[in-house]
Amino acid sequence: MKVLQRTQVSLKSLGFMQGQFSTSSNSCAEAPEKGVTRGLYRDPRMMVLAKVWVTREGMAHVGAVVRRIDKNSPTSAEPDDQDCGLLTSMTNIHQ
Repeated sequence: MKVLQRTQVSLKSLGFMQGQFSTSSNSCAEAPEKGVTRGLYRDPRMMVLAKVWVTREGMAHVGAVVRRIDKNSPTSAEPDDQDCGLLTSMTNIHQ
């Protein structure tokens, strides 16, 4: 999805990402949503979880959670329930 690619470019320009989103798996435990694209990026210092959706009116929205990875906590590289909950809340507010 072009919106996810544009988000990636923006996050790279701000220094939050160096690579590309992976869109091959559902990063959150919730069921896949129709019309929603998710992206996950990880490197040794950052985790970025993004969600793109289009409303009935045709407006595209992007929500992203950016987290620095704690070297002392290996699980900080994985999206957690709070990260996924934030993206779900954004979708519910903007539909």
